[in-house]
Amino acid sequence: MIYQATEQLHKACAAQAEYTIDPEDRKASKLKHTPDGEEIGRSGGGGGEGGSAKGEMGLLPTFSTWSQVTMLHMYLLVVRFRDMPKIQQTTFQDGLVNHFFYEAEAKMDLVHNLTSRVIRQKYLKDLFVQWRGLVLAYDEALAKDSDAVLAGAVWRNLYKADENVDVRRLAAAVGYMRRGMADLAHKGEEDLVMKGKRVFDEWGGVKAELRGVDVPTSQVKGLMDAEGLSSSEPAVKEGVKGSRFGS
Repeated sequence: MIYQATEQLHKACAAQAEYTIDPEDRKASKLKHTPDGEEIGRSGGGGGEGGSAKGEMGLLPTFSTWSQVTMLHMYLLVVRFRDMPKIQQTTFQDGLVNHFFYEAEAKMDLVHNLTSRVIRQKYLKDLFVQWRGLVLAYDEALAKDSDAVLAGAVWRNLYKADENVDVRRLAAAVGYMRRGMADLAHKGEEDLVMKGKRVFDEWGGVKAELRGVDVPTSQVKGLMDAEGLSSSEPAVKEGVKGSRFGS
C-alpha cells in the first residue's frame, strides 16, 4: 500500500515540470543545449515549450529543472510526513525518494540516451548529494522562519544562483511553498494517500503566486541583501554534471 501510495505521490511531484526530448530532433542534430551543455526538451510531455516551469518561472525544460522542481515538491511532502509516527514517516519518505531515483535513472537512459550504467550511477550519487543539500537548505529556512532564507535556498537550487533571476519569481516560489505546506498540514494521512497523483491540484501553481507579487524587485532584493543573501554570495552548485544533460 505504501509503495503504491508513494508512487502516486512521486508522480504528482514529477508532473510539475515534465518534459520530453524528440528522438527525431536528436537524429537531425536539432536539439538545443544550455551553455552548460544540457539538452533542452519540450515542456509538458511534448506540448511545446510552454508550461509553468518555463512560462511562469523562467525555467527551461531540462533534466535539472525537472529534478529540482520535483525535489521541491517532494520536500513539501517530506515536511508533512514528519507529522506521522516515526516508522510510518521513514517508510513513506524512503518510498518517495526511491521512486524519484528510479525515474531519474530511467530518464537518463531512455530520454537522454545515457546507456552506461556506471556513468548513470555516478550522476545518481551526485543527485543524492544534491537532494540532501536541498533538504538542509529548506529546513534552515523553516527553522529560522525566514522567507528571505527560503528565497536564497530556492535561488541557489532552482535557479543555480543565477545573478540575473527576477527576484519576484523567488518571492512567488516562497509563497507557493508556504501555501503548499500549510495545505498539506491540514490533510489527514488517509486523505493524503487517497489523493495521490492529484495531491497538488487543489491549490494551483506558481502562476497565481506571481499575480499576487506586487512588491518591487528592489524591495525583495533589499530584503535578501539584509539577510546576507545578495547575488554576490558565493554559490554552492552541487548538481548533476555532464556534457549531455547535466548542469
